[in-house]
Amino acid sequence: MKYNLTDSQKELLRWLVQQIRDSRLAEEFYVLWAQQRGEICDFPGDHPEITRGMLDALADAGLILCDANQKTVTSSSGKSHPRITSRETEIGRRCTVTGQAYEAVDSDFESSDEAGTRVTIGAIIHNMSGELFKRLVLLKMLRSHRSSMIRICCAPLLEL
Repeated sequence: MKYNLTDSQKELLRWLVQQIRDSRLAEEFYVLWAQQRGEICDFPGDHPEITRGMLDALADAGLILCDANQKTVTSSSGKSHPRITSRETEIGRRCTVTGQAYEAVDSDFESSDEAGTRVTIGAIIHNMSGELFKRLVLLKMLRSHRSSMIRICCAPLLEL
């Protein structure tokens, strides 16, 4: 899987995973918003910048789970004809780090699937023994012909 994350989002996840591994942070933690900046509840010490967008990106990648806590804010305006408005605002999030987050950090955000796609067909054919290559070519030819007689006659050659 290819992760569509910025360097700062990756650094935040690396930091979270390290804090959890060092038992300084639980896998489930709460972030409160103060002046558009996230503060981790009950975390002693400094932490990297946390924004809503960073948490959204990590959640979209399946690396954390987030559950937003909303609060209704009500305001009124006007004296002669008061107008009352209310809106929902996010005051914090409960976040949970997933197992995939540990895998992403441990692999430096490269999946094993990506490594496998670097193998070329030429390299596979080059590493085949002569007999195996002949069988592969013969099998390809047989699949392109409709005659079952050819398949029956050549079946012993295809056994590995």
